[in-house]
Amino acid sequence: MSDRFPRKSRKAAIVKRRKLAVLLAGLLILLALILAAAALMKSCEKERPYATEAEPERTEAPEITDARDSGTDPAAGTEGETSPPDTAPEDTAPPATEPVTEPAETKPPRGDFAFPEEMASRHALLIDLETWEVIAEKDPDAVVYPASITKIMTVLLAVERLPDPDMTTSISAETILDLISRNAARAGFEAGEKITVRDLEAAALLPSGADAAVALAELISGSEEAFADLMNARAAEIGMKHTHFVTCTGLHRDAHVSSCSDLALLVKEALKNEAFRAVFELKTYRTSATPEHPWGLSCESTMLRGLEALGYSTDRYVGGKTGYTPEAGLCLASVAKIDGREYLLITLTAGTGSNQPPLHVIDADLIWSAFEAWLAEG
Repeated sequence: MSDRFPRKSRKAAIVKRRKLAVLLAGLLILLALILAAAALMKSCEKERPYATEAEPERTEAPEITDARDSGTDPAAGTEGETSPPDTAPEDTAPPATEPVTEPAETKPPRGDFAFPEEMASRHALLIDLETWEVIAEKDPDAVVYPASITKIMTVLLAVERLPDPDMTTSISAETILDLISRNAARAGFEAGEKITVRDLEAAALLPSGADAAVALAELISGSEEAFADLMNARAAEIGMKHTHFVTCTGLHRDAHVSSCSDLALLVKEALKNEAFRAVFELKTYRTSATPEHPWGLSCESTMLRGLEALGYSTDRYVGGKTGYTPEAGLCLASVAKIDGREYLLITLTAGTGSNQPPLHVIDADLIWSAFEAWLAEG
């Protein structure tokens, strides 16, 4: 039995030693793993140079207030300093803005109207008949010869002094011969022909008949000389300061003078009279039938005839009165309506002497066309 018992103890010792060896091997393996892990962590720390210093402890950020809410600028420095302009963070989208539109093109302010440099008339005046505003002028007070624009005063006195347009009168042979000798424009009445006042007024203005003007003057005052006194008295009433009338026709006399400014006053006054305006606005007219002229006499506006002969439009014209003597040159008083408004143009002394082209109507179209273009500029 004794033998038996010793063999069992040796076997237990052997098992015990094996367990210890296994435990020791496990501990060695565990130690090796710990060392390996430590070495790995140390190598990782060496690859982070920015973490060589310990990071500071994080603290709560202070509350940010908007300067628009507090009424102060948080970026402002001490008193006397200027704060820099606010800038948006780079990662913040810019605020939405309205689309930029190009400003509308504006026209430069319109300058004053000026007469065209190429106009032939030495004296001129353009006036708004409604406001009496002077739009342009060229030596308007110069005292010059008015030629047949004079007949505007003759016809104005006729409509004022002769209330019955059907009254008749006649022209003497002596008057007709005198007018022929002076190369005066005539409507064509015959000596002794019975002519109505209405026919004489139209014949004096439209074809500028000197025979008709003298017949009216003699009917009203008995003689041309006496009628001239009446003309001058009426001119003074109107305020014509540079005017002196000697004839009812405008035929040349050295003392028979006026100016653009005076003639403008005359036209303005005449157009107030409805009877005068009715004659002034006529384009054509046929006188009453008489034994001498069974078909009457055809009367046509010398201004409109001159414009049409040159191919100019006459649509703008309300009426007008031409004038010419070698001493006075070519003259014209014309009224035009543009955009419903009436304007008056007086032009005097457009070339003197004989055989002149129709410079007065050329100037009229030139000036009125330029003025219309100027008005259109707005």
